[in-house]
Amino acid sequence: AAAVVFAAWGRVPTAIGIACALAFPFAWWAVVRLVCTVVIARSAAGTPRVAEDAITRVLCAVRSGARSVRIPRATFHAGPRWRALARLDVRLTARSNALRAQLQAGVVALLVGAIAWRASGRPALELQAIAFGAFLVACSQWGAWAALRAAGDPPATLRPLPLTLADRWRARAALLSIAVAASLLLPVLFAPAAPWAVRGTLALVWAVPATMIAVIGLNLGLALPGRPDQAESLHRGWLGASVLASLAIPLLGWGMLAGALVFSLRRLSYAALEETA
Repeated sequence: AAAVVFAAWGRVPTAIGIACALAFPFAWWAVVRLVCTVVIARSAAGTPRVAEDAITRVLCAVRSGARSVRIPRATFHAGPRWRALARLDVRLTARSNALRAQLQAGVVALLVGAIAWRASGRPALELQAIAFGAFLVACSQWGAWAALRAAGDPPATLRPLPLTLADRWRARAALLSIAVAASLLLPVLFAPAAPWAVRGTLALVWAVPATMIAVIGLNLGLALPGRPDQAESLHRGWLGASVLASLAIPLLGWGMLAGALVFSLRRLSYAALEETA
């Protein structure tokens, strides 16, 4: 809503813009209340009347979907500790809906960028801007995955394990490097009518923001162990602030992104000091 109001500022009368900005919180509250009321009423319609309150009837009628799952016997592999943690991250990502959703959204964004490169009838700079925006969205999803996964390990589980902060950082950084490298194939393979030298240079330029965005999510996840939701929210909050800063003042968003990287490194250094204490 803030982006819409900002984009419309100057194109609509000032009074209407101010009225829309002030009316948005009330409209949001009304829509949420309406949706919740409708959903609870429809869910409680087919439940036995054990209480007068609709939400109480819904909660009493909910069935548990838990079921026993057989886990295969563990196998032991020789090798570095960070590689073992990387294999564990891959398996947990395959089982977790939340982690898979981050990667799936990133893949969809890359497909949108590839389609934008191949679109015809539009100026080349416009297509490149759309592809670059989709590329940044995909990299933000890789960073969100790293924040969720790095912060998802309970601290009580990590303490007895022979895993240092460097091992945990290296394991996730190795997986992120694969995702970022695969994303950089977008300008190399799909840039239209450009020599290979130009495509390679473009990929190197795009690698800088991609690495920054992914590393910020990883650092925040390791700095907030046991709090994945907070790590993801903080990561997306920094990225959102960078986008709004770029809309307000050109190139200011890159300064915000650099500030987010410095902030995440400082938080990571505090986590390293707590680990050695």
